[in-house]
Amino acid sequence: MNRMFIIYFWITILIFLIQGNVLGQELAKMSLNQIKNYNNSYYGFSFNYWGELSTFKKNEIFVALRQSTTSGEPQSYLLVSADSLLYVDLPGTYGGRFYYGSNNNNQFMSNRYEVRKDTINDIVFMKEYWIVYGGMGVWDTVIHCYTIQGPIYYNLSLVHNFIYGMPGIVVNGKKITKKEFVNKALKAMKDKKNFYVKSLNLVLTNFTFH
Repeated sequence: MNRMFIIYFWITILIFLIQGNVLGQELAKMSLNQIKNYNNSYYGFSFNYWGELSTFKKNEIFVALRQSTTSGEPQSYLLVSADSLLYVDLPGTYGGRFYYGSNNNNQFMSNRYEVRKDTINDIVFMKEYWIVYGGMGVWDTVIHCYTIQGPIYYNLSLVHNFIYGMPGIVVNGKKITKKEFVNKALKAMKDKKNFYVKSLNLVLTNFTFH
């Protein structure tokens, strides 16, 4: 009788711990994806977001994005900044910020595969799709949006690895070209159901000046 009681006791404890762990993960996930608001009184703008927000300077806001607390994916993030110069963040290939007025401007701009204009809540945003191959299977795939107010560029960039792989690899007896990788990336970057695209759109649709 005592043995059965002890077994029942430890089974109950084990179930309680498992349920507590599952609940803890769900609460953490809810916290990660809970919509919050950021207000920058210095530059006079605000936006809604989900994720983990950090501010290193008054003009730079970094939002780390994860689909879950156990995600093993490389760091994806949103970068929102106010600057007198226009730039795009390309951390994996260019090694940081590419300023549009730099010396190798024309050659490097060929990595900007599509540009379009979106008007959201009476704010005109330019939206650019950057797909940069740095060799050895390393890509930067960045959706870069910006708007201009007076002398200031407001940059909103989503940095996320939408594709992986090396052009020229053979899959099912066929070489995969760089163009095919680019087309795959563009398709993924325009997928409105994608968690990371939705994260950027949340910021864009709620970005306001005051």
